[in-house]
Amino acid sequence: MPAQIVFQRTAKPETTIIIPSLDGDRGGNVASLIEQLKSQTYQDIEIIISMNEKPNGHARNVGITSASPSSRLYAFFDDDVKLGDEHVLKNLLDVLKDGKIGLVGASQLPPKNSNWKQKWIGYDLGKAKFPIQSALVDTEMATHAGMACRREVWEQMGGETDTLITGTDTDLRDRLRGAGYRVVVAPRTWVFHPLPDSFSKVLKSALYHGRHQLDYRRVHGFQKGLARPFGEVKGFRGFIRSLARESLLLLPHIVFANRRPPLGFRPLNAIFRFLMVYSYSARSFRES
Repeated sequence: MPAQIVFQRTAKPETTIIIPSLDGDRGGNVASLIEQLKSQTYQDIEIIISMNEKPNGHARNVGITSASPSSRLYAFFDDDVKLGDEHVLKNLLDVLKDGKIGLVGASQLPPKNSNWKQKWIGYDLGKAKFPIQSALVDTEMATHAGMACRREVWEQMGGETDTLITGTDTDLRDRLRGAGYRVVVAPRTWVFHPLPDSFSKVLKSALYHGRHQLDYRRVHGFQKGLARPFGEVKGFRGFIRSLARESLLLLPHIVFANRRPPLGFRPLNAIFRFLMVYSYSARSFRES
């Protein structure tokens, strides 16, 4: 379905905002997000909805095809987020004045009305949230929840991947860094990004993302090292070795994680990794 311009402040906007959305509504949040964007302190914008396009990288590429020729800056928001305040757009775009920066993102917080399961998921899972920063920081957490780049950089990268099912923002970050650009999160800039409301949804997500991690590794290379989860898996022996390694690491990962603070009690994080690796290794074995 073609992307649609739903709002344009001027005939020649400086910034195009893309919101991918399967149904164009997301329980009413799309309309709410559009109103928030209209109320930002930065106003030189147009808003485009890229509806019913999959996978998500392709949805963003489709949205950009409808961008005005005058637009020199691109911003992207998931259709389920809410903006932290009225300065989100200005803060993101100000960072892009530094030509060394290729992509800037916003911090991600669980909504204030999150239930206890969502709050636990925010604590337990490594990439479920990212705290507000006091200074510019280079990080992997510039994500689809809220991010921006210059048009020239987007075109240099050829946009996002049209083929990967998951990991599309990771793919973009890797290619940007490979081209010598920084990937950062802006200070004092955040969005509220809702988390799954049940543990079962998280575990199903682990199986889904693990299965499609194989496609990402075929593009960007397999990991090497005893403790790295996504190495090349060949045959049944490779499958068993992968599961044996993850079984040995499962208990340590409950109390130790590769992030700050490193020590804690994170059973969901440990099980999530185990299920991802199981799904990844099982598909690798089947296709080897």
